[in-house]
Amino acid sequence: MSNTPAGDPGIPGPANLVANSLLKPDVSPLQPGSAESSVGESQSTSRSASVESLDQPDAPRATTTVTTVSEPSPEKGGPGSVTTETFTHVGTSKVNASFSKADGLVTLRPIPGRGAVPSQIKSKRGFSSRTSRFDRNNSDSAKDQFRGFYVLFWLLLAVSAAKTGVRNWQEEGTLFGITFARLITEDGWTLAFSDGVMVISTFLCVPFAQIMSRGWLRYWPMGAILQHIIQTAFLAASVSWTVYRDWPWVQSGFMVLHTLTMLMKVHSYCATNGDLSEKYLELKTLQPKLDKLVDTLGGPNKVEVEARSAWKAAEDTSDGDASELDTKAKDFASSADSTLRKRTSSKSSDSTAVSADSEAAHDRFEALTYHPNSELSALAIRVAELDEALISTGPAKVRYPANLTYYNFLDFLAVPTLVYELEYPRTNVIRPLYVAEKTGALFGTFGILILIVEHYIIPVKPQAGDSFLKSALDLALPFMLNYLLIFYLIFECVANVFAELTCFADREFYQDWWNSTSFDEFSRKWNVPVHTFLLRHVYSSTISTYRFSKFKAAFTTFLLSACVHELVMAVSMKKLRLYLFVMQMAQLPLIMIGRLPIFRKYPALGNLFFWLGLGSGFPLLAIAYIRF
Repeated sequence: MSNTPAGDPGIPGPANLVANSLLKPDVSPLQPGSAESSVGESQSTSRSASVESLDQPDAPRATTTVTTVSEPSPEKGGPGSVTTETFTHVGTSKVNASFSKADGLVTLRPIPGRGAVPSQIKSKRGFSSRTSRFDRNNSDSAKDQFRGFYVLFWLLLAVSAAKTGVRNWQEEGTLFGITFARLITEDGWTLAFSDGVMVISTFLCVPFAQIMSRGWLRYWPMGAILQHIIQTAFLAASVSWTVYRDWPWVQSGFMVLHTLTMLMKVHSYCATNGDLSEKYLELKTLQPKLDKLVDTLGGPNKVEVEARSAWKAAEDTSDGDASELDTKAKDFASSADSTLRKRTSSKSSDSTAVSADSEAAHDRFEALTYHPNSELSALAIRVAELDEALISTGPAKVRYPANLTYYNFLDFLAVPTLVYELEYPRTNVIRPLYVAEKTGALFGTFGILILIVEHYIIPVKPQAGDSFLKSALDLALPFMLNYLLIFYLIFECVANVFAELTCFADREFYQDWWNSTSFDEFSRKWNVPVHTFLLRHVYSSTISTYRFSKFKAAFTTFLLSACVHELVMAVSMKKLRLYLFVMQMAQLPLIMIGRLPIFRKYPALGNLFFWLGLGSGFPLLAIAYIRF
């Protein structure tokens, strides 16, 4: 495990949003900006890890520390094969850690830096260069001993699709049939035009962000209120137009889902830049005050000499305060509950190059934080924190508000993530063969998907006289197979094509959700972009803005997710039945069941329970919406 200074990427880490809240409802709620990943408790299959040195010299003020947890890959068994998990701790001077070989638990105890409040320390997981699980460029997947069975799986699908297509050609004279083909092509040009207008309208958020950066409109509270009103109108207009056009369920579902995707991107863009605008305007107010105070105390040269003398004196006495520091660390550990379970996923920490001028300016700010004058010290700490928050942590060092351009927003729309950042990790080149491979997989998978719908779902859809059990058994296998294909199509093919074309380096759009032993673990792993958005802009936002407890924030997150899912079904099926809403909310008791000791003791049993629940849910939904 290692620590390196870094900026705050602003991305929350993985968190067990509901389980901890339900199991520990009496735990004090997180304060604004508190450790979002402190609620994380995801399972790990490995029980051994190598922990490198954590200690780092105390920073002179509240700064940022990056902790990297490394462990041997259990599948490999050989030395040198490791996976890493990186966490960013904002407002810390260093992080202490302990590792238990008995249960594989890594406990991180961030120690507040100078001027930091323990309850306001953030522990976050940031973007980094990663590959997806099924990508052939993933070293773990390439060395998987079962990789030949994956090839066999696709061959069997291709053979089955070819056999079905040949039979359909002999019987009807067409390869795919006409029912589903008509559905996906009906009123196609109008759908394309409507979708284009919807996407173009999102660019209005750029001048909105520019207005806030100039101080003409403050984000809190009027900017945030106006933002939510416009977003509500945006969603209502798209849904109303979709209902008015009376498209089939395929087009209606696509339009609503794409609208929701754009809505999440717009919300993240406006909320992130709105928060940065508040920091930017505050910095513009405090910087002249700091300069004026420095002049009052004797000028920059004199003040900096005094500050560096105090800084050096504080460093000389830091060794004698070790026992007091340990006591503070223990107090913080009990209050922040910063216990994290390591997860076996490949990560790489990005190093950033800082120019000599920037280092000198940063060093001067840090020196001023140790000035004997308490007013100057406090003001320098706040100015330094604001200045650091307005600069990205990547090599480009993008600084707000220079990011508020139409090109930057277009780039954000194109990259496959729902969370806005000043800068993302990037690859160096675009690989044409890689794009061709994923594009071919996209169309091939979609062709198989059409064949399954046409020949194994539409012919056996529930009729009035069919028994419930017969319909469930007929639909269980094709629905599950379609779910797997849609997952692969979206998260492995589409997402990776856009990532390659935009040189977006973080390709971890999903984790090993198929190994989930509970539904809360599945909700974290199967759709990482949406989970990250909900964690940052719903769960953490309700805690920091509305002072919700962890339980209320988790319940609100699930409630919003259930409402959105039901909205998609209501528009697509043209009926409001709340079946999907009820099944989404039913995950809460299923999560509690999945946390029973028997499932913890026998993970395979928990995985079986998860698959039975997932496999039975799809046909139940189909029967409910079609027959009732």
